[in-house]
Amino acid sequence: APDGKPEDATEFLQLLLQALHEEVINAEGGVSTLAALMEDSVESFFETQELTEPDWWRCPACEQERPSTQTLLPVRVPPVLCVQLQRAGIDEQKDDSKVVTSEEVLGRRLCGVVIHHSSQHYSVCCRLPSRWMHFDDSTTKEVSFEFVQKQQGFLYIYEGATVQG
Repeated sequence: APDGKPEDATEFLQLLLQALHEEVINAEGGVSTLAALMEDSVESFFETQELTEPDWWRCPACEQERPSTQTLLPVRVPPVLCVQLQRAGIDEQKDDSKVVTSEEVLGRRLCGVVIHHSSQHYSVCCRLPSRWMHFDDSTTKEVSFEFVQKQQGFLYIYEGATVQG
């Protein structure tokens, strides 16, 4: 049973990424909302679950195993949330599904998107205090959040608490 060890975080991340990937693939019209998918994935991870017999609670007084439930609650939330989308299938073909993100997810503010354009060519959009910048090789330019949303990002980086600005 989960006990707060590192493998629990790994399992959570695997479940979250798998759910996001499946939703992106199954999205009607090839468009998914990353914010909604993340909220749903996190919500389902923390739902109360019925435990199967081998994992039932054992009463210390009578030593009997009792039907049990389990609810996971976060002790603390990490300061940075990184969501990586699987953009390549088994056949190594790039998945160009459109993913719509929002500036805020799970109380976190989007601060960066890494974009894979082609073999060994990446660029990144980063939020500076009051504007977005796009860094592509030797070119740097200010862009709108709408520009960021239109990119086919594969890594979305969210920072701690929501900050105004």
